[in-house]
Amino acid sequence: MAERRAEHDWTVERLHRIPDDGQRYEIVDGELFVTPTPALRHQYAAVELLVLLRSYCREVGLQVVAAPADVRVSDNTLVQPDVFVVPMDASGRPPASYEQMGRPVLVVEVLSPSTVRTDREPKRRLYQAMRVPEYWIVDTPARTVERWLPDSREAQVFRDTIRWRPMESFDALVVDLVAVFRSVYGD
Repeated sequence: MAERRAEHDWTVERLHRIPDDGQRYEIVDGELFVTPTPALRHQYAAVELLVLLRSYCREVGLQVVAAPADVRVSDNTLVQPDVFVVPMDASGRPPASYEQMGRPVLVVEVLSPSTVRTDREPKRRLYQAMRVPEYWIVDTPARTVERWLPDSREAQVFRDTIRWRPMESFDALVVDLVAVFRSVYGD
């Protein structure tokens, strides 16, 4: 489980003063979450989805970003989603800095034993409050993806395929989840 510090007064400024020790640090509403390096299967799943999303996003004018990469929401909230998609800047180019990124249009978190509670609770609520159009929680052992929308009270769960259509003017990306998990597990 992600280690939680009891304090609720963490700020992004204070977070940036922590020395690099290989851990992943995020804060949500001032609460610090510390996560160890993800397991290899976690990384395989994140990379599989990153590659699929990258090809599609290039066609539709979006940019894919992978952790570690900051999404700063406020002075006391900064997260590092495993994979996320942001709009291009006003000139149609990828954002030049984290500060120039717009709100993500898709956030993907791959569950680890240390992040289950954080990904399903405070981060889900955060992404819903931010009105991120889609939040995917990837559960590799269950071989499922949960999709949360801003107003969802419960997740839609997908086992075979999931469709993502960020813009009406383009066809949806259809992700073959069976193939993704087959690749992750090597079967």
